[in-house]
Order: sequence, then C-alpha cells, then structure tokens
Amino acid sequence: MAERREEKTAFFDKKRPDLRANYDPETQQYANYRTSKGFPLGGLGTGGFRIFTDGGFGHWATNHNWFKPVKSTKGTFFSIWSKQDEAMYTKILRRSVPDDVEYLNVDPIDHTLFEGKLPRFELQYGDRQIPLKIELNGFTPFIPNNVKDSSLPVALFRFKVTNPTYEPIFTSLLFSFQNILGLGGSGGSGLLTPLDGPVTYKNDNENFIQQFNMEYGSGIKLGTKLNPPKIDPARRTVGSYFVFCQTPDIRQQSRVHITKCIQWDESQKRASILEQFSVDGTINQEEDPQGKSGAIAAKFMLEPEQNILLDFYVVWWMPNHVIEKKQRLRKLLGKHWGIDYGHNYLNHFGSAQELNNYIVENRDRLYAESLKLEYILADSNLPNWLQHYLLNSADSLLCNSVLTKDQKFYTIEGVPWSWPFGGLTGTNDQRLTSHIYLANFYPELDLSELLTFLDLMENGRIPHGNGNCDIALGTAEVPYGRPIKMLNMGFSHWVDLTMNEILQLGRYILTHGDFDFLKKNWPKFLEMWGYLKQVSVNDIPEGITTYDVMKYEPCFVYTSILYLATLQMLHYLSLQMQKIDEDNVIKQQNIAKEIYKQFSRVLTVMTTNLWNAKGFFRVAKGQDTLFTGAMAGDWFSRYTGFKPMLEFDKVHKMSIWQSQTLISSHKSTKYKNLTTMPLPYLEANTAGVEKEYKHRLGAEYEGNYVWQSISYQACEAIYLGRIAAGLKIIKMIFDKGFYEGFPWDMDLYGRAGFVYMSHPVIWAVLPALSGMFYNAAEESIVISPKVLAGTDNIRIPVFFPKAWFMMEFNKNSKQVSLTVIYSKNPEAKVEKILYRNLHGHDFRLPLLKPFIIDDGEEWKGEIPN
Repeated sequence: MAERREEKTAFFDKKRPDLRANYDPETQQYANYRTSKGFPLGGLGTGGFRIFTDGGFGHWATNHNWFKPVKSTKGTFFSIWSKQDEAMYTKILRRSVPDDVEYLNVDPIDHTLFEGKLPRFELQYGDRQIPLKIELNGFTPFIPNNVKDSSLPVALFRFKVTNPTYEPIFTSLLFSFQNILGLGGSGGSGLLTPLDGPVTYKNDNENFIQQFNMEYGSGIKLGTKLNPPKIDPARRTVGSYFVFCQTPDIRQQSRVHITKCIQWDESQKRASILEQFSVDGTINQEEDPQGKSGAIAAKFMLEPEQNILLDFYVVWWMPNHVIEKKQRLRKLLGKHWGIDYGHNYLNHFGSAQELNNYIVENRDRLYAESLKLEYILADSNLPNWLQHYLLNSADSLLCNSVLTKDQKFYTIEGVPWSWPFGGLTGTNDQRLTSHIYLANFYPELDLSELLTFLDLMENGRIPHGNGNCDIALGTAEVPYGRPIKMLNMGFSHWVDLTMNEILQLGRYILTHGDFDFLKKNWPKFLEMWGYLKQVSVNDIPEGITTYDVMKYEPCFVYTSILYLATLQMLHYLSLQMQKIDEDNVIKQQNIAKEIYKQFSRVLTVMTTNLWNAKGFFRVAKGQDTLFTGAMAGDWFSRYTGFKPMLEFDKVHKMSIWQSQTLISSHKSTKYKNLTTMPLPYLEANTAGVEKEYKHRLGAEYEGNYVWQSISYQACEAIYLGRIAAGLKIIKMIFDKGFYEGFPWDMDLYGRAGFVYMSHPVIWAVLPALSGMFYNAAEESIVISPKVLAGTDNIRIPVFFPKAWFMMEFNKNSKQVSLTVIYSKNPEAKVEKILYRNLHGHDFRLPLLKPFIIDDGEEWKGEIPN
C-alpha cells in the first residue's frame, strides 16, 4: 500500500482523488470531513438520500430520480440554539454545503465526528461556544428476512442533547426541509439512446407546505398542486413528504414547545428562518411566497446534567413509479403511455398517515432488529475492519434497488452512473458476485430477479439486463438489455450470462431443497445447456463475457473455468432428476452421462491449452498473462459446497502467481496522472506489469472490475488456505474508498463516482473462512474452518437462506462447534457433516443423532489431523 500522506482536505475533491480523508481506521470515524456522497438512507426500492459525514444533506433520489438526483438542498438542515445566562448562540449543524456557500447569518458547527455502519450512523457535534453535548443517531429500517420493514420510504433521526454544566440551558433544535417535489428525471445518453435518453423535470413552482398534527407529535407536510395524468412519467415526481418530531419520553413531552414555519426562501444569502430562531429558539408561521422550504423547531430547557431525546422523522410518500419506453420522444410530443409499477409499501399501508403512525409506534423495534447483523458480527472474533466493511457493503442494496408493488425486485447496475445506458437493471453477469447478500437475507427477492431473467430467455440465451428503472421493467428490450454487436467485439451474445443463471438457480435449489422447482424448470436448464453447446468451439463456449470491452479467445480462462463449474452443477442436478423423475430414469441417466463426458472434455481442453509449466493458467490459448477472474468457476464451486474441480497444487500455485503479479507488484495506482492508493490489476504479465486497455469512452471506463477480484481471487485464495493473501485483497479495495473519502459510492473500478451493484460480494468471505456450506436438499453440511494469522481460534457467523450458524474452531485442540442462531424451519435437520481438507478430501464427522436446525441447537465435533 502506498504511504499515507499527511495532506488532507475537509471534503472529497473529485479533482484530487489522491488526497486522504480525515478517517481514523481504529475508530472508523470521519472527523470534520465530508465524504463524496454521504451515508445512504432509505429502504429497498425507495431511492433514498444521503446525510454527509459533516452533517449536511444531499443527493436526493426520492422522486424515482436515481439518475437525476437533487444533489444539493441548501434549505434542508438541522440547527441548534442555546441560551445560558446572557450567552446565546445559534449554529447550523453542518460544516459545509456542497457546491455552495453557507448562509451569511449563521456559523457552522465547529466539529463533527461521524461513524456509519449500515443501516445506522452516529454523528457527534462539538463547538467552542455551544455548552452542550449533541449526538445524532439515524437509521433506515433494514432487517434481514423482513421485506416489509426493509422497504419503507423513511429515515429516522434521534437527537440526544445533554447539559454537562451546573447551570440550566435553554435549547432549541430546528429541522428545516426543502420541498423538492416536481424535480428529477432519468439517465442515459441523448446521443446513443436518443428516444429513451435523459429526461429532466423542473416543476417545483406549484409546491406548498402545510402543518399537520398526529397522535404522536406534529410536523409539516410538503406537497404539490401538480397532477399529471396517471400515464405521464412526470407523475413519479409527485407525492408528499412528511417531517415531524416528538420526544419518546412521555414525561418530557409537556416540556417541549413546538413551533413551525410553512414557507421560507432558502435561495437567499441569509436564512430568514434563522432570524427569529436566533433570538429565542422559536420560528414564526409567516409565509414567504418565494420560498420552498418549511421548518419545525422544538424548544426545551435542560437542567444541570440532564439530557433529552428528541426524534425527527422523514417520510416520502411517492406511490407512483410511472415510466415508459421512448420517454424522451414522448415528453417532447406530450403523448404518454406510461406504466405505474408502484412500490411494495403500498401493499401494507393505505396512506402516509398509516405509515407515519407505524414507524413511531415501532421505532425501537425497527432499530433493534436493523442492528441484528451488527450484533452477530460483534459476537465474532473477526477483525474490526472486516466487520465494518461487511456492514457498509450493503449500500448498493439500498441505493440500487427497485421493488415494485407486485414484489418484483430489480437491481440497478450503477447509481447514478453517467454511462450511456442509464438505469439498466440486472445485470446477470455481475449477479454471480453481487447476489450473495440478497440470496441469504432476502431470498424471495433474489429468486424474483432470477426468475425474471429466466422468463426473458430466448433459445437458451439469458439477456444482459432485465429492465431499466426509467424506461420499463421485466423486459430486455431496453438499451443494453441484450448485448450490442457494435460494443461487444461483433458478438451479439455473452456466454457467461447463461452460465451464471444456471449456477445461481442451481445454488438456490441446494440451499432451499426445492426439488419441485428443479423438476418444473429442468427443461429450461437443458435449453440453456443446449445454447452453450451451440456456441462452443473445441468444447469451450466462445463469445463476450462480463469483461465486455476485452476479447480473449480462443479458450478464455474465465469462460473455461466457469463452464466447468456450470457442467458440474448440471451434473449434480441431473443426478437429482433421476431421483425425482421416476418415470424417466433412463433418460435422466443418459443426460447425466453426457454432461459428465463433456465436463471431462472441457477439463482436458482447459488444462492442455491454458496450463503454463511455470505454474499458472494463462488468460487464453497463446497469451501468457495472469488474469484476476481465472478461477471464477472454481470459487463458485467451493462456495456451493462442491468438491474442487482442479488439482490443488495447480490452483494453489495459480493463486500465488495472482498475488505476486496482480496485488504485490505495485504500491499505488495512477488515475488521471495522480498517484492514488492501489487496486488489484485485472491482468498482468509474469513480471507484474499491468496490461492496460483503452476504452473508446475514455479513462473513466478503464480499469479492473475490482469487486470480482474479491470473489474470484480473494475468496478463492482463502479456500486454498491463503488467508492473509485473500484478506489483503479485500482490505486493499475497501481501504481505498474509506481512506480516500468515498466509502458509499465506490464504482465498478473501485473509484469514486457511483454506487456499483457488486459491493456485497464481500459477504462471500464468511463461507470461505469457515469452508462451510449447508445443503438443505441433502440435509448435509460441509466445513473446512481456518483461523486468521496470529490467532489459535476463530468464531465466525455463516449465513444461509434457511439458517444462520455461529462456528467456533480451535486449531490446537481441533475442536469445532456449530450453533444455530437463526432458523426458518425449526423442523429441518442435518444427517451428515463432512470435514473437507484443502486438497478436497472429505472426512465424515461423528453425528450420533440428527442435528436439528432450530435456534440454539448445537453440534460439537473434532477435525481429523
């Protein structure tokens, strides 16, 4: 890693990515620093917004405007007023305003200290003039196996204000909120996608703000008089925002005095809302017809050493996700035919008022359950940095998701990516690594997306995308929904798209024991295999892959190893079909034999053409370079509990070569002629010299697809016993985002810019370290525990769709245990537990009675020498 420079800034500067953020890796806090895009808030499919690490707000995608976010809302902020004796001060609780300057009549808070662990954050404020201890806690409900509560359009804030002095202090907290209804639009290129390209909406002139009261508090409602037709996509910018406050301690409710302002002008150099607030901590209700912001203030007195809790809630009720094909042309013509896909929360709440009451009544439960994974990880002995990165990798689930009223789930590839194809959803090449979090914690959503791809299959070909959040969903007839010859080296198909579908659906069957699904869809599996055979040359499918701007042939190592894993999966499924399709046993036996023969041929072709006597698999026949995705299929095979497909010595040597040439060969990365922290290379020669490639769209599209390096290279290394080498890769990638100031918007290449869908791939490290797979179909478990350097034991959680486990292993005593910490099916059981060593040899461990998969149940055993 490059030496950490002392030169730092107060905020992320996209022109100087080489500068370091004021980030403390020990406490995982940002001090007096604004990250690139801030911490994400908002449930699955709701767009969401960001709170910056120095206290401000921005990047609002709450109006279905993932690709035209309202970047800066100067009129949205917290402010505090205090009066002790004759000393009276007002501060705005942010240190900066992106792309703007602060209001002239208020000073920013002196210090901020921010810690974010999705889905919650903690922000501490400090000021030389304000004699108070001010702490802000915020979160969005995000609860594994609870889609309803994880898809709410809400953000919840709780202030804790403490008087540490020996004199009483009069205090007031203000929350100002800017009305952004009517604003938004879509992404894409007006040049390359002229009919579907970018659309902009700027219709906030008819916005209004009203006061409202509820049983649990009061606040302001932000609305608009706009009422586009139901088939006009402008309707997606129409709805209501609710901002309200209350104190959760009923004993203190009578002590809190609430005042509101329903319209003030945030565009002026001076914040008029703060004039009265600075005098006595209240605000008046007068309307400023030029303004688009409202506010609510809560005034109270704190006795010496007393504290108060004050909750603020933000709810955006935007029920209509209306989009249409040829949206740009239709907007110009004024002729619309949009489809409203709605939201999942509409299935549970008939009105915003119902939702408002629900989150207040359930606030503490929602918070506790949202921290479930954090608590489980804290109970392990994994290093703090790894726990921190695991939790924060879920940002793409919140920022890049669409969840319709009919509960169809779509993943947007990059948000807000400025590439030509805008809000493309899918994408099935990247899903192989990105699906891990979704598959384990929201398996019904994961299956929904896989089935959408399966429904869009044509002659065995799986498309690249399954929709576009701005154009249409559930279709491949969107820009780049299917491969484009002009962009893909003359190919109109990607061979890994179909292989990835087979692998992911196969793993679903194993982890759920869903043989009915297998029997129903087995003809489609065979259809996909038929397509792969059709495009094969010398038994290896030839065509473009996820590495779409590069052409490796013949016998691309990534394609070869992925096909080997695909055939292994198909063979396993064909054996299961012999058991469940009793009327066609002979037919299924013949299919299994054919698959196995092809597996053997592919293995021979791959080792003959790609193995270099120096000890590595070359990238393609005749090209002696090292590639980060070379062992992709071998990783997935191990991740799914299958036995290794290649000789241990070969794969182990390959992993060492990859580390030497793609990781340890460099201590920095050059980007736009600036020296930044290192990232893994995509490809390099045996001397560790990077093989660079040029992209016709420029340097922003050049680089390694780093998230695949985590699964295909880092986790593969861990499975092979190279624990430190694997963890080094993971830490290298995430360190860059956190140290350089863009932790929640790392793009495809590991740089700042947009949130890429594959961040959650890091969760693959847990099954790699434990070597564990729970096969619900066969009622079996495979384990291969490993310990970290400098330790004798490991305590690690491992998650599967049907059950979660805590594994403990001591390398000296060889004792190992599994404890069920969550079960979806308490009647499930395990009849067989295997220990698999690094070479892939299995040893059956004693199991005197079935291991019941119910909460609290435990199994203990001993690993053989």
